[in-house]
Amino acid sequence: MEEGNTNGNATPTADDNKPNQVTVSSPVTTTSTTSSVTTTTTTTITDASADTSATDVTSNDSKDATNTMKDISADNTADVFNDEGTVYIYGGKKKALLIGILYVGTSSELSGCANDARRVRQLLIDQYDFPESNIRLLTDDPNEKNAIPPTTANIRKGIEWLVRDARAKDSLFFFFSGHGTSITDDNGDEPDGMDEAICPVDCNEEDGDCILDDELHETMVEPLPEGCQLTAFFDSCHSGSVLDLPYVYTTDGQLKNMNIMKHVSRKLYSAGSDYMMFGMDKVKERLRELGHEILDVRHIEEMNRVYRSSPARVIMFSGCKDTQYSNDVGDTGALTAAFLAVVTEDPDVSYQDILARVRDILQDAGFSRQTPQLSTAHEIDTNDKFIM
Repeated sequence: MEEGNTNGNATPTADDNKPNQVTVSSPVTTTSTTSSVTTTTTTTITDASADTSATDVTSNDSKDATNTMKDISADNTADVFNDEGTVYIYGGKKKALLIGILYVGTSSELSGCANDARRVRQLLIDQYDFPESNIRLLTDDPNEKNAIPPTTANIRKGIEWLVRDARAKDSLFFFFSGHGTSITDDNGDEPDGMDEAICPVDCNEEDGDCILDDELHETMVEPLPEGCQLTAFFDSCHSGSVLDLPYVYTTDGQLKNMNIMKHVSRKLYSAGSDYMMFGMDKVKERLRELGHEILDVRHIEEMNRVYRSSPARVIMFSGCKDTQYSNDVGDTGALTAAFLAVVTEDPDVSYQDILARVRDILQDAGFSRQTPQLSTAHEIDTNDKFIM
């Protein structure tokens, strides 16, 4: 989660790896479903970001660890991603792919991601009637019995299993807690010029790289038919548009255009600075550039709504904007903890209320620079009850 912005080779730089680290006097307000006991506490969090060291997802330690993971992977996934024993309920099937990566033994190691995946698994079983036999958990936590390693190959196999034979009335769930990154876009479909990606445990190995938003959309969204629902959660950095869904919502349920506003604010700031230094001619030049950029961004976003929309009901909550970090709080991710607290307290909560209340929880916990996002593959009424 606490992964810095990266360049085209997905290699973090020291200046970019300074997300908020936290010292927790008591846990963030949350609910632990693993023990079937609900506990609520007050959060006291202090910023210790000055002590943050650079994150390196390509360290020698990481390569050694992932080679071992791949050896295990080859032996135990052949029979894992099959549909034997699949349970059908309510006229369709419920399936879930949960991924929690600790990056054990590397300088990129995280503490809460495997716990996130396990807590979400228990929530799906207890509150949303997902059959345990229809849930696959990928983690590198050595304490997880019979764990499926979260390598690039295994995540791809898991996604293929998740959407296999998807039909109307199916309810699918995807969860990722781990490192995320941004990489320079190479096909012109990103208004901000950056692709978002998730980092498998073997990210940047010769035979396994980060999984880009383009691929996630192609393999997880495009195969879904009308009437099928996919709910996705990404508790990772730079995850705002990691599924490339074209409709993004505000906390009052309105569609927003973040990319145009981002360009406008940046250019207006530059224009103001140029006026002070160079006079009105430079301001006029900046405003002309702004007009061209707005047209370019609007064109890309209109094309994305044509080509990235889906007849399926695809809904994604992400831990932060594309330019932000997602944080760990103790032994859990901040987004995951807030989401669990909201839906267990109020099972009838709406999509809009989840977004608003999760943001409020993070704001109160001191994460003012982490803004969870809600996006969809076609327009929805965000006042609808959250269902899975």
